[in-house]
Amino acid sequence: MKTNSIVISLCLSLCLSVLFPVMTLADIYTDPVTGIEYTYKEGKDGAWVSRVPTTLEDFVLTEKFKVNNSIYEVHRIADSAFEGCTLLTKIVIPKFITNIGVYAFSGCTSLSEIIIEKTTSDFAEKYGWLFIWGKYVFSGCPISTIVCYNDEYIVTFHENAFSWESDSNRDFIYDSATVYIPKGTKSNYEQSCWYLFRNIVEMDSEVTPVQIADAIGIHETTDCAAIYTPAGRQINTMKKGVNILCTSDGKKIKRIMK
Repeated sequence: MKTNSIVISLCLSLCLSVLFPVMTLADIYTDPVTGIEYTYKEGKDGAWVSRVPTTLEDFVLTEKFKVNNSIYEVHRIADSAFEGCTLLTKIVIPKFITNIGVYAFSGCTSLSEIIIEKTTSDFAEKYGWLFIWGKYVFSGCPISTIVCYNDEYIVTFHENAFSWESDSNRDFIYDSATVYIPKGTKSNYEQSCWYLFRNIVEMDSEVTPVQIADAIGIHETTDCAAIYTPAGRQINTMKKGVNILCTSDGKKIKRIMK
């Protein structure tokens, strides 16, 4: 009788393991400088930005990190990751981010400026590009300026990415915000989801990312690799006063933000 019970128990366990395979639990890596949490697990899912301190004023996302001799690449921002970060005023979406979840920046009530880095062809062929923005990503954000550096891999977003579904503010954002794009790409943008924005302005080919940063206070990290304070602390966006901009070829440029 006891033997039969054991056999039945083993059979039941086997059946359950087939029907409900054990899920691989994800782990958390916390950036020691910013406090941003990244969720990771082995396999194709890689890693993603999962939680951010709501007191964050600016940030630089980590492209990859190492845990126990394994390298994890970050390509996603999870649902609600930055939700409620009311101190954020400007953000840079790095070229290595290919997906942003719903409500990701919802309730960031001071967020007015967004910059989207240019995706290189090598990266796009390997990982894709920022293609799907979920619903309500920037709901509750007073967006006024968006700078897109993609001339070939144009970002696609949901029509309600910038507001609630029934929010009259959606049309206000599309009517009032200005979208800056590379010269010669306006027709391509207007034939995509970006047609929803009424004010699409091509950037002059002679205008550099650094000059745009001077004008509207944000930067493009493809050409401007990093920004530092005079004391040597890396920051995400230019601040009032002296800023040290390091270009991708190693040059250092001093810029004063008034």
